[in-house]
Amino acid sequence: MKLKTYINIQSVFFILVLLIALSVTLFSTYRLAMKNRVPECKAIKTSFTMVGSRRFEKVLLISIVPVGWHKFNVLLNGNISDGDKKYAISRMMVADYTFRDGYYYIKILENIRHARDSTADAELNRQLPAKNRVYLMRIEKVSDNSYIFADNHAPLFVCSK
Repeated sequence: MKLKTYINIQSVFFILVLLIALSVTLFSTYRLAMKNRVPECKAIKTSFTMVGSRRFEKVLLISIVPVGWHKFNVLLNGNISDGDKKYAISRMMVADYTFRDGYYYIKILENIRHARDSTADAELNRQLPAKNRVYLMRIEKVSDNSYIFADNHAPLFVCSK
């Protein structure tokens, strides 16, 4: 005895439309989540700062590592010179960000000093990003492997993968 099966055209059409809508929604959500993401990259920054009669010279290796939804870690390694004295910098900062109107609003949630960090002077610590401060940055892609991190006035550094 043979059983006949009937395929309902409306059911098949409904399932196809449902699958297409689901795939478009998933693709759009993925694109939206990945579009304004902070890139993983590294940069070397050298800068000079005058505070009163003191001259600070910083040489930093900045490593940016995304760790989750709108969070990333910044690893700072290098040194800072205060006249003839040199101090080692070895820190990790956990940051949270939001993207609005073409700018990243970055808030430093934690500032973790490693054992190698020898900056004890308060003035030296003011030369580095601090906890609970909010920074306004623009991150622009220059090439496949390079990004410019800039504030409102000038570029801060060029970061490469």
